[in-house]
Parts: sequence; C-alpha cells; structure tokens
Amino acid sequence: MMDANIENNELDQDEEATAQQEQQQVIAAATKQRNLKIGSVLDRKEKFPLRNRKKIDGLIKEFLEKLGTDIHDMLCENEFAEAKRNKILEAKEAKKIVTEEKRKKLIEERENKRNLAKEKIEKIVAAKESKKKEIEDKKTKLLEDRELKKIKLQQNRKKLLNNKEKISIDSSTNSTAKEKLLLERQKKALENLKNEEPSRILIKENSSPSIEERKKLLEQKKKRILEARKAKLDAKKISKDSTFTKNN
Repeated sequence: MMDANIENNELDQDEEATAQQEQQQVIAAATKQRNLKIGSVLDRKEKFPLRNRKKIDGLIKEFLEKLGTDIHDMLCENEFAEAKRNKILEAKEAKKIVTEEKRKKLIEERENKRNLAKEKIEKIVAAKESKKKEIEDKKTKLLEDRELKKIKLQQNRKKLLNNKEKISIDSSTNSTAKEKLLLERQKKALENLKNEEPSRILIKENSSPSIEERKKLLEQKKKRILEARKAKLDAKKISKDSTFTKNN
C-alpha cells in the first residue's frame, strides 16, 4: 500500500514537472513569436501610414523612457545599498577603534594602579624596617648603658670594700691579723679579675666600645693590677716582719 502511494506521488511530481516544462516552452515560443512580430513591424514601419508610424514611435519612446527609468532606479538602489553597506562597515570599524582605545586605556589604568600599590607597599616595608632598626638601636644602647652602670657600681663597691679593708688593716695592731687581711684582699682582687673578664667579653659581644671607653677600661685594668701587686707586696712585707719578730 505504501509502495503504491509512493509510486503515485512520484508520478504526480513527474507530471507536474512535465506540465511546467511544457508551459515554459509555450511562453518562450510566444515571446519569440512576439519579438519576431515586433521586429517585422519595425522593419516595415516606413510602409505603414503616418498615423501608425507616429503611434509606433510614441510606443518606442515610452518604452525606452520606462526602461531608462527602471535601469536608473535599479542603479540608484544598488548605489544606495552600497553606500548603506559602506556606512555600516565604517560604523563597525569606528566602533572597533573606540573599543580598542577603551581596552588600552583600561590596561594602562590597571598598570598605573598596580605600580602605585607596589610603591605604597615598598614605602610601608621601608618604614617598618627603619622603625625596627631604630628600636634595635635603642635596645642595644639601653643594654650598653645598663652594663656600663653595672660595671661602675661594681667598681664603686669594690673601691669601698678596698677602702674598708685598708682602714681595718691600718687600724689593726696585730701583725697576724694584718697579714690575714692583706692575703684576703689579694685573694679577692684576683677573684674580681677573674669575674670581670667574662663581663668584658660580654660587653665586646653586645657592643663595639668607643676609643674613650677602651681607654677607660684599660686604665681601670691597670689600676686593678697595681692594686693587686701592692696587696701582694704588702702581704710579703708583713710576712717577713712577722717572721723576723718571731725569730727575735
């Protein structure tokens, strides 16, 4: 059943195509016949009466005018379409240029903002580093000042102790007591020298003393050495005196 319907449809399409082809052939033949008649009329125009010739000339003139107008309209339409197309292309190109300029401007603004942010961060970091260094310098100076005060206090304390010991030795009448005190003084002086050596090393590690401070430290060291030597000599002298007294 379906095959029969398909065959019927194909037959109908073939018949329709054949009919259209025959119609086109008829139209073409009629057009050709009309053109031949027009050509024949134009060829025999001079043989026609004046009225017929004027009518033919009027029809030819009207035809040519209409044909020229039609051609002119067609050309104008083409030119208008071309102008419109060019205008659209120009508008697209202008829009493209504007878009590109905006894009470049945005990129430039972003780059400027990035550079400004980078400079700001660098300034903040530099300020922090400077502040940190300033705090470290103050801390180091405070430590140095404390250490110097500590050393001065120790020196003053030792000086007071030495003065007290010297007074007790001078006021004592017993040679044995004097000898004992001098020996203790010598022993303490040596212990102080041993104890002060690490503190001097610590000061050197924590800070770099100036020339004036070095001179001062050297003078203090010389003074302590002289005091120790003096105490040692006094002890020897007292020892000799006590031995001489015992022998007598």
